[in-house]
Amino acid sequence: MFGWRGRAGAVAAIAVFGSLSALPVRADEDIPTYKVLTCESKCPAFTPAVPIDRPQPVYPHRDTGFLDVYTEAQVDVRFTIGSDGVVKNANIERLLGPPEFGDSALAAVAQYKYQPAIEDGHPVEQNRRIRFTFQISNPIVGARAKVVSAYRDAVQLAKDKKTDEAIAALKAIIGQQRLNFYERTMVAFVLASIYVDQSNNSLALDQIRDATLNEGGFLDKRAQENAIRLRISLEAANGEFAEAFAWFEILKKHVTVGDDDSSAKLVGRLHALLDDSTPLELDASISPDAGAPPWQHTLLRRSFSFDAITGKLNNFEMRCDRHGIESAVSDKANWTVPKSWSGCVIYVSGAPGTKFQFVESVPEAAATPNAPAPKG
Repeated sequence: MFGWRGRAGAVAAIAVFGSLSALPVRADEDIPTYKVLTCESKCPAFTPAVPIDRPQPVYPHRDTGFLDVYTEAQVDVRFTIGSDGVVKNANIERLLGPPEFGDSALAAVAQYKYQPAIEDGHPVEQNRRIRFTFQISNPIVGARAKVVSAYRDAVQLAKDKKTDEAIAALKAIIGQQRLNFYERTMVAFVLASIYVDQSNNSLALDQIRDATLNEGGFLDKRAQENAIRLRISLEAANGEFAEAFAWFEILKKHVTVGDDDSSAKLVGRLHALLDDSTPLELDASISPDAGAPPWQHTLLRRSFSFDAITGKLNNFEMRCDRHGIESAVSDKANWTVPKSWSGCVIYVSGAPGTKFQFVESVPEAAATPNAPAPKG
């Protein structure tokens, strides 16, 4: 299990004298994704929005580095480009790092200006996602002495079978927020491994997503492939087939994948499940952490419903490439996505810790997406 032991032994304390400089913040609109739902009928002629002005987020000054203290962060933001080219409804989808980085990203997006998208000759709204990467220029790659010490202590606790104490120690490191990417990914990879041993795939997925920043590029090269393969399997186990497909494509960029490859076989099984008309039932939950982002899922089928709700679900927002709806959640209704819509992601909000079943099926007949239709 402890494939990260060698990495821990190689980590050394860092002393960086003077101030470090921040790279221009990278804004990446091709967040790894796989569109399962594509337009099937009445597909319009569409030209995507074109950026006119996209000011760069400001790297928080206190985090650009003094001596050995610097912070790196990643922020995913979703927003809508209006038919007038002005951004609205910007929200943080995922934040790794202190809240100041999220504030900076949102402030920049609010000032974006676009030439609006055109559908059948008319300006229309378009939904977009963008990832901001705040990174230090040419740092000495490694972890600070206090992080190294805490990390080694946690690894020893895990080796001594003191799993709960090891998890607490590793979470305390991540709880510091002001970490660089090297520190964040090495701790997340260990946590993911421990959670897998506990068969806690949900928490393991959260951590392996953090560990695979930059396609796992901040991990030791020997661990990168294993981390990507682990992410594929955990995305699949948690019902996130679209993410598993996207990360399988990333794996193929790094290694040669044959038909008998374990990840290839897994992805093949997922495609077979999608081709079958049997409903897909996904056990889901709202994070128990107050203030955590909504539960998020890329839709795999055009009809969906909620069942077996334990707790309270408030509402959901569904954002597709060019359309979207919001609705209260009911376990006595279902929703059908029109065949002309594509690339749909759903965000579900509710009381922390609420558990529910999300059911996706092949629709029997078209329905209005924002008007719940009774089941059966």
